[in-house]
Amino acid sequence: MSLCPTALLRRRRGPQPWSSACRTLQNPLKAAPGQTRGPPVSAPTASGHCAKERAVRGEKRALARLQRRRTRLADDVRCISYARDIHTAQQTKCAHAVRVPEASRMPKQGARLQHVLAVGCDECGGSVKPAAAPQHAETLRVHEWLHTIYKEVLQLNHVFALPGDYNLAYLDLLAKHKPAESNGKGITSIYCTNELNMGYMADGYARANGAACFVTTFGVGALSAINAFAGSVCEDVTVLHVSIGPRSCETASNHVVHHTLGITDTEYVVRAYAQVCPVALRMSKHNAYSDMRRVKRALEQKTCVYLEIPMDLVDFPFSKAELVKHEQPKARAASLQDGRLLSFVDRLCNLLNQPKTAIVLGHQCQDKDTRKLVRSIVDRVPHNVYTLPNAHGVIANALRQGVYWPRVEEKSDTALGSADVVVYIGCVFTDYNTSGFKHRFQTNDILISKQGIREGTATLHHDASLGGTALVHYLTNIRDRLPKAPQSKPRGLCSPRGFTVSRGSPEQPVAPVKDGATLQGISKLLSNRKSRSLHLVAETGTSWFTGFNVRMHPGDCFIVQMQYGSIGWSLPASIGYAMALDNGDRCVCLIGDGSFQLTAQALATAARYRQHINNLDVVLVNNGRYVIEDAIHRRDYNKISCWDYSEFAKSVKFVTDTNGPSPWRDLNQAADGHRFFEVHVHESDVPGQLKTWGRSVHKYNTSPCTRAVPWDDRLVGGLALD
Repeated sequence: MSLCPTALLRRRRGPQPWSSACRTLQNPLKAAPGQTRGPPVSAPTASGHCAKERAVRGEKRALARLQRRRTRLADDVRCISYARDIHTAQQTKCAHAVRVPEASRMPKQGARLQHVLAVGCDECGGSVKPAAAPQHAETLRVHEWLHTIYKEVLQLNHVFALPGDYNLAYLDLLAKHKPAESNGKGITSIYCTNELNMGYMADGYARANGAACFVTTFGVGALSAINAFAGSVCEDVTVLHVSIGPRSCETASNHVVHHTLGITDTEYVVRAYAQVCPVALRMSKHNAYSDMRRVKRALEQKTCVYLEIPMDLVDFPFSKAELVKHEQPKARAASLQDGRLLSFVDRLCNLLNQPKTAIVLGHQCQDKDTRKLVRSIVDRVPHNVYTLPNAHGVIANALRQGVYWPRVEEKSDTALGSADVVVYIGCVFTDYNTSGFKHRFQTNDILISKQGIREGTATLHHDASLGGTALVHYLTNIRDRLPKAPQSKPRGLCSPRGFTVSRGSPEQPVAPVKDGATLQGISKLLSNRKSRSLHLVAETGTSWFTGFNVRMHPGDCFIVQMQYGSIGWSLPASIGYAMALDNGDRCVCLIGDGSFQLTAQALATAARYRQHINNLDVVLVNNGRYVIEDAIHRRDYNKISCWDYSEFAKSVKFVTDTNGPSPWRDLNQAADGHRFFEVHVHESDVPGQLKTWGRSVHKYNTSPCTRAVPWDDRLVGGLALD
């Protein structure tokens, strides 16, 4: 039985127009039909004193009647709202969508509403039950829809999770999709030790797989993971964060639930994530179809998504036909029918064949699809190709002329200064990768990124519907219009070479502390390997420069979080990255002792799931300080306490195949399983590039803000295009 709210109210107490009730509520002093406005005025009598008292008593009685009327009207409007919810619940087949007000607060109205609820649903006497769906209608539950997103959109084999009381029911449903029980379409759940490490693991997994997902509980869990999630957004890594929260009826019931700020508002977490990522939403019954469509489309466009699901909706059924009806077609590809864009691509292809044109690759070229396109374009151009430091592993050393890092790599800086045009692909310039914005960006230089195409100050193309896939479309069009690769590449602005290997400060020669270990020795050892391809994940600090000095061979990858720069990221990220590798290659994590102390718990997760991670080496550089902070501003607070790192690794059963830490010279030896290498180096063993970079950053940080910001600083700072 389905009745509209008006019919329910008429059955309760006769016809009562909503508009009249609401207007009277807004203006309670407005006279009702047949009444005069305002309190009654007593007639004058012989005794002025008695007349005044009677007038005051009459005013009080009139005001009391008006207040009672206002309260009754407010309760009636509240009943109208409940009646509307009943009608919506019946139409959407929603269980327990309406809660009866407490009798202590609304005794009469509560009794009336009980009658309305009983009239609305004769079967349960006050609790709206979902009507049975037609047998021919095919339904899809929310957790089943999420599984479809995992497999068909994100192409996942693993989902990271951390149990909390809000998400326990969903984790039970997720566990039913094991690979052995799902005909190869299953998902393996990886349970982590804390939300921050879990977010970092998902970030590393997405860098190797293309996308990742992790599940938290509401409030404390979601807010703990927001730092890692912000890093993924900043670094253009596609991650889906699913947070299971309180029931959808709690806010309407004015209940204060746990894991909140002690208020009835539970949407503050969504608002916090909305400041971090472009798509952050809380699913509701009324907007479920549009929410599902929005999430799917954002993930197809390689955009990070925060999705909060009330726990009562996890197993809620929706019509599959309605979901298909609400689906929108995929975003159209960048079309070359635009005459302005077509002329630009033709002119760019001519520029790329000029000997005085240089190409600089940025971190947006690191994902799998973009990397393949970039390598095919580099094979077809006959001249100078450089990478930013955070794109060191996009192409092999033999295919480029160097790393463009102003003030740090002087030869590359000079070479690009003599170029006629510089084409930046996938670049976002920051104070870190430009040593305080000392880079070149002239009015005839070209920037091609996920935010669009710019030449100087002019925006040539920008299509918001492409989202994070814009760069792939641009590069596909450019590759298709470039001629085939030449037989031999002429020498360009400088000879092909790799990143200059640091040899330490000449006035302070570096002495090995233990077993002859130095940062330069680690770089050479990894450069001269003869085994399978190397996937190097480097931490912020000295590990950056040690990794930059490693020569990249075809098939190698170098992963660094240089733009966001959250220390401790590399250890859990390398675990997620190694889990996503399915070709037998090894992943090497290069991390300092200070960063290791922030996320050391991640080793326990790797040891627990060793059957999924059997190709990981962790190289810990033990120098007793935050050396990168010393390079910027040396103080005693940069010194850290020393742990027995080898014993810690053994305590979580991380080290395999050895009884202790492996000798660091065995790093190139082929092995299966986990290995832990603790390398002791002197605190004075600091790469020369790190010292130069630190001085430039310190100078920029301490410089007064007196100059106006030029247009190119705004452009390369990562702002969205108009």
